[in-house]
Amino acid sequence: FGVLNDNYKGVVAQSIGVSEKDPKFFTLQNPILPIAGEFPEQERKKRIIFVGRLSYADKRVDRLLKVWERVYAAFPEWELMIIGDGPEEKTLKQYVLKNSLSRVQFVNFTSTPEPYYRESEILCLTSDFEGCPMVLLEAQQHGCATIAFDCSYGVRDILLPNWENGVLVPNGDIDAYGKALSKLMQDEDLRRGIQKNGIENVKRYSIEKSVEQYDALIQRLCSKR
Repeated sequence: FGVLNDNYKGVVAQSIGVSEKDPKFFTLQNPILPIAGEFPEQERKKRIIFVGRLSYADKRVDRLLKVWERVYAAFPEWELMIIGDGPEEKTLKQYVLKNSLSRVQFVNFTSTPEPYYRESEILCLTSDFEGCPMVLLEAQQHGCATIAFDCSYGVRDILLPNWENGVLVPNGDIDAYGKALSKLMQDEDLRRGIQKNGIENVKRYSIEKSVEQYDALIQRLCSKR
């Protein structure tokens, strides 16, 4: 069994009735590809972004709109940009219109979201479940602060506790998310520290480390032939 991080071993082990210490478990983490060249430092817009599929079953962007509904009036200089497409797009746009939410922009899916990461201050993830959300790592790599619901071991592995390199919010708690996002929006020094630590955190997910993990697995399998 290959799992995305060590904590998932226990989940799989319990479901199939074996020990998580079974040697047949291997951690094979997803790598983040290095940035080609250096990207120039630029002034970030007071913008919050979501990047991903607009689906209800997992991504729950509707919860992000409910969070925005709680905070946008207090931050008139900020905007929310939702980047992606999917089956919930129409429903989400209807919610914005029905509730007269200001400064919400929808942008079509793009395979190159890097400029949005670099231009924006905060990336929000409001998923109900994630495996290993690469969008958090991509945002951190480009210096964007990250905040997400504590919905899985994958999220918890990326975002360290105590506001170190991102913000973890109790899963499904819209009010707590709104308060945490407000704090992040109004405290520039806090954001800068999280952004800096996020860039450093991405090094834990280097492609070199993933290659080592896969190589160890291949060598072990070959040795048993």
